[in-house]
Amino acid sequence: MNNPLVSIILPLYNGRNFIESSINSVLSQSYNPFELLVIDDGSSDGGDDLVPADPRIRLFSRQNAGVAASRNFGISQAKGTYLAFIDQDDCWYPEKLQLQMQVLLNDPEPGYVVTLMHNHLVGTTQRPNWLKPELLREDPVGFLPSTLLVRRHIFTRIGIFTENLVNGSDLEWFVRAKNAGIQMRIVRQVLLQRNIHEDNCSHDNTTCKREMFSILRQKIKAGGSNNGKE
Repeated sequence: MNNPLVSIILPLYNGRNFIESSINSVLSQSYNPFELLVIDDGSSDGGDDLVPADPRIRLFSRQNAGVAASRNFGISQAKGTYLAFIDQDDCWYPEKLQLQMQVLLNDPEPGYVVTLMHNHLVGTTQRPNWLKPELLREDPVGFLPSTLLVRRHIFTRIGIFTENLVNGSDLEWFVRAKNAGIQMRIVRQVLLQRNIHEDNCSHDNTTCKREMFSILRQKIKAGGSNNGKE
């Protein structure tokens, strides 16, 4: 039996310094078939010129609308029944998709799978305030898009990413999935290197905190128990 197609969505915005490594980590996946949708969100650094010509890659160029809008556009263009996401400065381990797809193909209950991740300080980058010291010593579960593999119909059930959130659209989606009772699984293996560098250390902490508090209030208001399993 042929494997199902996985659509991988990669938002690109002025990511010239990292985009080649990120794309290469996707092209090195042991799982097939997959397609990679690179969504250039109005970049001005020529990073889209570094996207290789490969039959597995589709490049889209759009006016700047933010990372959540780029992910949502990718979802609308994807051909696969399974969706994965990777940020422009992250790198997957080669067996990432293979191990996650084994979970979803062998178990019809979970709607999505996440993995452990390794937080990596690039070069001389200092630990940002929002990254707890223990998250550099340990390899935590990654509740973020770059670890996520999800059945496409889950987005139909609970909705796409909320575009008016600057930095919290991914967390807000995970909260909605939990509140909707979507089961999840965790592959307890490090399958993502999350690169921490000067550009992504400069998030607006005020905006981040405001969005996080809003998301937490939503979680508390919704209440209920999580049906997720590991």
